[in-house]
Amino acid sequence: MKRLALLFLFIFLAGSSLLARKHTATEWLNTGNAELDSILISLNRKINGFSDKGIGKIEIYTSVKCKSWCTQEGFVSKWLPDLAPFVTHTGKETNVEGIVQISYQDPCELMFAPLSLKTDNRRKARKMMKECDKIMLPIYTLRHMSARGSDKAYTLPFSDDGLMQYNFSMADTTASDQRNYIKISFSPIKEHHTLLTGYALFDPSDLSIQVLNYSGRTDFGLFSDTLTMAKHNGIPVIESSHSRIDYNYGKTVGHNLFQSKYIYQQFVTADQMDRKAESLDLTEVYTPENTLYSAFFPDSAHTIRQKKTVFQRLPQRMVGTSDIDAFGTDLRVYGPLNPASFGYDKFNGITVRERVRFSHLWKNGQTLLIRPEVGFSFGLKEFRYKFDTQWVYYPTRRAGLRLLLQNGNSGFSSKFRNDVNDYLKDYIKERKHNSLNLLEDDIDFSNLKLKYYRRYEFKLEHALELCNGLMLYAGSSYNYRKPVTHGSRAWNKDLDEAVSYVLDDYYADMNPYLRLEWTPRQYYHYKNSQKLYLASRYPTFKLEMAQGIRGFLGSSSDYGRIEFDAHQTIPLGNVRSLSYHAGGGMFFRQKGEYFINYSYFSRSQYPDNWDTHIGGVFSLLDDYWYNSSPGYVQGHVMYESPFMLLHKIRPIAKYVIKERIYLSQLWADGKNSYTEFGYGMGNNYFNVGVFCGCVGLQMTNMGVKFTIELDQHL
Repeated sequence: MKRLALLFLFIFLAGSSLLARKHTATEWLNTGNAELDSILISLNRKINGFSDKGIGKIEIYTSVKCKSWCTQEGFVSKWLPDLAPFVTHTGKETNVEGIVQISYQDPCELMFAPLSLKTDNRRKARKMMKECDKIMLPIYTLRHMSARGSDKAYTLPFSDDGLMQYNFSMADTTASDQRNYIKISFSPIKEHHTLLTGYALFDPSDLSIQVLNYSGRTDFGLFSDTLTMAKHNGIPVIESSHSRIDYNYGKTVGHNLFQSKYIYQQFVTADQMDRKAESLDLTEVYTPENTLYSAFFPDSAHTIRQKKTVFQRLPQRMVGTSDIDAFGTDLRVYGPLNPASFGYDKFNGITVRERVRFSHLWKNGQTLLIRPEVGFSFGLKEFRYKFDTQWVYYPTRRAGLRLLLQNGNSGFSSKFRNDVNDYLKDYIKERKHNSLNLLEDDIDFSNLKLKYYRRYEFKLEHALELCNGLMLYAGSSYNYRKPVTHGSRAWNKDLDEAVSYVLDDYYADMNPYLRLEWTPRQYYHYKNSQKLYLASRYPTFKLEMAQGIRGFLGSSSDYGRIEFDAHQTIPLGNVRSLSYHAGGGMFFRQKGEYFINYSYFSRSQYPDNWDTHIGGVFSLLDDYWYNSSPGYVQGHVMYESPFMLLHKIRPIAKYVIKERIYLSQLWADGKNSYTEFGYGMGNNYFNVGVFCGCVGLQMTNMGVKFTIELDQHL
């Protein structure tokens, strides 16, 4: 109970910032300068007013000039030149000129699409454009938007969070245009990845921002940016930006410089949009318009390819990912030393996997996807493989066939669980009667910690969109299970013989199923004749029903199964979010023996990364035991913020981007309620979570999940 009390106290302290949010800026702001306080409160109200309206639509064409050079060479320069987003050899310089289209419609993601590039190094140009995506985007007016490939949002100085996290000072100044401005400087109270240092120049007549200069931390480096502001239909927007990033990859030091000019085609606030009348088809918004930029930038750009030897490519391919794109075919291979292929959690121990992604696109939009992978769990000493292929034959209706072959989690049948418990009861009675060493009176099936049946699964599934946002999946899963010989893995060898007595048969089951997935008001767009979903303001609901067929291909099951699931992530400003995931399931018509196979209540062999399922699954749960229940209800809540606990610890704060609090609950028929809570933190290169599991009011276990995501952000 001491460990439980300490963990509760830790999470309470981590969440203490939530309580502080109840106080508004006007209640506690005190810089020691009444005039500055008044101006900051006015700026805060203007930002909050604009935030309440929100941005509905935006379309920008941007002229970008990039320059890259290196001032010091090191290991990265020689062996991993493609991992760095800058020129890695001194004396060389790469210049990139391009046209970029930025498009957005709430609530979808921001599209950053390079339309044309002129460069002497294509691969470096791609890296530089990715960095440009992170650094160039207007943080002042696009504060609620997120872009693919950019995982970090910055805390604005005059927002509610900013007034709590920054120090401010004020002075009058005369700019180069001989105009008088109010200059407000800001700096973090404590250093953090999402906080900036700089100043803003304001027009004293209406407190409209004219220039915003700031600097901060980025991955493996520091950046600085100067934004010149203007007004578009009365709304403050960015007219131009001058950005610089200074990288430090060990002994390799490099630099990128970006100069950008913005031309606004459309800027609509959310309150100017009719939500009910607007179309859910955003093809026009999210299709790069290559034919239009020439009207603004008549000098068309071109690309020059640069060839490299196989030896020069080898280190990158071993550590990173290799992408091959030719004739409508995409091939992605994850290198054997890719850090993202390794992970650790308490249940599986160290895990490693290798993945290949193949896709081919025909002119009519039909697509073939092949996704094989293999992996090994050192903790369980289990080898896993999966061959997943999908053919989308009717892309405008998202219709396709999927074939899945894999070996799955070990499991057991309902009859096996009951037989083992009966054997254990008789075994304990016999030992007590013969005055032998006594075992714990409450020993049961969950204490064995054995692997039971190896599961081999074959699944064939057909998908079809019934209407926008409503998908129907019809398929069948055929599972073949064979018993596992435990040998020395049994915790008590005397019991192994008894357990093996009921593990002497092979089982198969055929389970046809129907699944409905519905997301209300689902936004979408068409690309290459394919209908692609974007986002929605509403949750996604899933309902799956299955019925076993006894006697077909040796199937021994005739049970029915039904499961329901709902999940959603709700943004709370530009740096916080709240995610929830809830569902339940049950078996019915349990006349004979059946194997547990819940779809939304299972464990992955591989630790999840920061954004995949975390907050929606259990991390420590003994799924062998709880999965034996004929019914369950589960719920998960996850809160994410950069300002909880570690931002107060100066040596650590600058390395942490996000922190999370997890809370999960499970009610299973015939079992004690199970609660799991935890705390996690991470950045763009690794994440770690500490979890605690409780059965009833008693803490039963603690564990850690750790994954490396280095290559996901290079």
